[in-house]
Amino acid sequence: MPYLGNPAVDRFTATKAASVYSGDGSTVAFTLEHSVGSDEDILVSVDGVVQEPSVAYAVSSGTTLTFTAAPSSNSGNNIFVYYLFSTLGTVTHPATSALSATSGTFTGNVVIPNGGNIGSAGDTDAISIASNGVVTFSQTPVGDNAGKIIQIVNVQTGAMATGNTNTVNDDTVPQNGEGTEFMTLAITPTNASNKLMIDIVAQLSDDGGDRLQMALYQDSTANALASNAHYQSGGAFHANLTMKHFMTAGTTSETTFKMRAGGTNGNTTFNGEGGARKLGGTFASSITITEISV
Repeated sequence: MPYLGNPAVDRFTATKAASVYSGDGSTVAFTLEHSVGSDEDILVSVDGVVQEPSVAYAVSSGTTLTFTAAPSSNSGNNIFVYYLFSTLGTVTHPATSALSATSGTFTGNVVIPNGGNIGSAGDTDAISIASNGVVTFSQTPVGDNAGKIIQIVNVQTGAMATGNTNTVNDDTVPQNGEGTEFMTLAITPTNASNKLMIDIVAQLSDDGGDRLQMALYQDSTANALASNAHYQSGGAFHANLTMKHFMTAGTTSETTFKMRAGGTNGNTTFNGEGGARKLGGTFASSITITEISV
């Protein structure tokens, strides 16, 4: 049966077994012809005397042989280096090719390009790192992150404003058009499943002597999310109305919350009384929205 396969090589090669050098009485460093990994990987003889590794000489950078004292300048080659072991070479990974491994240990920093991602096969951009170092997670963190505050936005104003659009005192949901819009605040939730806690403090007065109502709205939705009211019989009055509303964000796009208020009759003053500012602007109202992770 004929031979199948590549032709066998007709010669073999081997690395050089020894190197010879000449001392001059002053030179201490010599370049080896093969790279070695340690001082003990070579046997060094000077003037026929075997030298002790790491005492009489040392090897650095794989190929630099440095003597503690300069070898003598005897005539001819008087330094012999015998290679017991040699470093065959190193393997580097191509910079433009993907690297796959089951595990790895790094002794230094792992650096990725600006705007790069870290992830798994099923979620390649689980962690995104922007050029300014901001880290964004594509999924909601679980475990110890649940219940933590993600962000807080706030608006506070002591500016006086007035309105004469009345509210309706009946058993229907307040509509986005009743009362006057006095405050708005936008937020961009980081996760649609997170919770939003909305706190409102409003300084309001009304000269109609009846019911003063406040309601919370979102974007262009007609129905109010929540409402509150204060009643006083006869004459102008002031009321500090507060509200706390807790809800699921439901979006990762910017969304705007609005506070509208008004009496069932008469005129309403925001951060003042009778159409005038009070207490030099410290008579203030606010909206605070807190995003909480789940």
